[in-house]
Amino acid sequence: MKLRVVAIRVGKRIIYVLAGGLAVLAAMQCSNRPTEVADGGGGSEAVALIGSFEYPDHTPAAMARVRLRPKLFLSDTGRAASPEAGTVIDAVTDASGNFRMDSVKRGEYFLEINDSSSRGLLVPCVLTGDTSEVKLGKAALQPTGSVIGSIVPPEGFAGRTYVQVYGLERQVKADSATGRFSVEGMPEGTYTLRAVYSAAAVDPREIDSVAVAADSPDPTDIGAVRLASFENENYSAWPQSRRLYLNTTAAGANVAGNVDDFPVLVRLTRAEFDFSQSRGRGRDIRFADAKGKRLRYEVERWDSTAALAEIWVRLDRVAGNSNTQYITMHWGLAGAEDVTDSRQVFSAEAGFAGAWHLNEDAPDTVTADLYKDAVGYDPAADRVASADRSGVIANGASFAGSDYVTVPVANPLLQPNAKVSVSAWIRASRTGSIAGNILSMGDSYNLRLNPNGSGRFSFFNGEAVGVETPKGVNLLDSAWHQLAATYDGTSMALYVDGKPSARAAAKGPIDYRFWPSFVMGRHGNRKPGYDFIGNLDQIEVSGETARSADWIKLAYESQRPGARLVEFRP
Repeated sequence: MKLRVVAIRVGKRIIYVLAGGLAVLAAMQCSNRPTEVADGGGGSEAVALIGSFEYPDHTPAAMARVRLRPKLFLSDTGRAASPEAGTVIDAVTDASGNFRMDSVKRGEYFLEINDSSSRGLLVPCVLTGDTSEVKLGKAALQPTGSVIGSIVPPEGFAGRTYVQVYGLERQVKADSATGRFSVEGMPEGTYTLRAVYSAAAVDPREIDSVAVAADSPDPTDIGAVRLASFENENYSAWPQSRRLYLNTTAAGANVAGNVDDFPVLVRLTRAEFDFSQSRGRGRDIRFADAKGKRLRYEVERWDSTAALAEIWVRLDRVAGNSNTQYITMHWGLAGAEDVTDSRQVFSAEAGFAGAWHLNEDAPDTVTADLYKDAVGYDPAADRVASADRSGVIANGASFAGSDYVTVPVANPLLQPNAKVSVSAWIRASRTGSIAGNILSMGDSYNLRLNPNGSGRFSFFNGEAVGVETPKGVNLLDSAWHQLAATYDGTSMALYVDGKPSARAAAKGPIDYRFWPSFVMGRHGNRKPGYDFIGNLDQIEVSGETARSADWIKLAYESQRPGARLVEFRP
């Protein structure tokens, strides 16, 4: 077993301990707060989870209910919302307040402890399989709270509204007349709620960062949450509209072939758009194709003050070598609800395994799940101390040599068997002593910069197989570049700024015998000397998908500064 330093979040404090895996939590006076264990490596597929609970007066919390649920668990599905269900276990503490759960698959979980006297505890934990047993130690139950609010469905629908809590066995029905709801017995912690309507045409809505405090006498009130029906919207009711043309001819993006199921980046500035005509954060923005089909979109940034916005719009097809295709942007409808949804744009069905805009920010370097995964499965934990937020698309993240971003236990989408595509925007002038890792799935596949300025993509199929950009390519020139790579089962290819750069023969499945973590900014297996030094933005992984040369070219031309794909014609 490898000994290493593990970071443990205890409330707002971080404690570092030497451990062979996840550590004893309560041994460091953390029993009064929910605890999060972060970081980890790979090993066995399942572990035993052991703990003990008591009351503040140190009497055992006997016969308390203990529930383990994957972080993305939703009670109506009876499984995790992620591609891998993880482990769902119920237990009860014994007379001494102890419990044990065996055969827990590695993953990210919420462990909830609740007694019959309105006391409980939430323990978010990451089980990496780095050790066969995880001992949580002893912790004290605290008073539970509640979350209240109301759900307002769109007009013209008759049905029922339900509220769920990610990671907990919770589903409550809102009052049919008032929409009011109350979720009781919530341990102290921060949650994401999901409001879902019984009519399929009404879109679910998530409410994140809902905080419940153990020492608060009042419930957490999220107010009124309004639902919308995207598929039933009538864009003729929107007072403002404008056509946006897609130019893939030589005068535009210069992409010859058709590209299907593609997220087009639309940039808005005051030169193209009057931000005073739209509601805050672009809640009223909508898009449709030439036939009137409503197009799903995600607002990455909407800054009315600076008159800047970046919006991803998913198209069924972008026509190659054309300058007549257009989409229509609509805005200005008072009362329009926000229907931006990254998961509908960077969908798993379209081949995406993970996509991180790296647009978020935090005042510390240990924020769990800070960098949201646009695909919706794998938010990445913050380990970035640098304050530089420079990016190509809105903000990005800067890595100062010891910084990194990690998904402690990646879902199976990030572990494809025979095909994979990766890409990232990079800006750097130097690397670590050996190289600069941009991204890596453990030591199974990785994209990196070499000290001579070349780029390298490799994967492990029993031995390391790689491809490098040719001599003369210098990616360490302090300029922004997009570096992309593909493996299609027979060959590997590298692309620099949308153009093919190198290709090499390769075969065999990708071997995932090593660490389960997906890491940005350092070696996935924690080997020293591979720190990325510079800026990263828009990191994407496509699983069991080898993107075409036209796809990669279009992605570069859509995202680069000064892009000529989208045209705002008079």
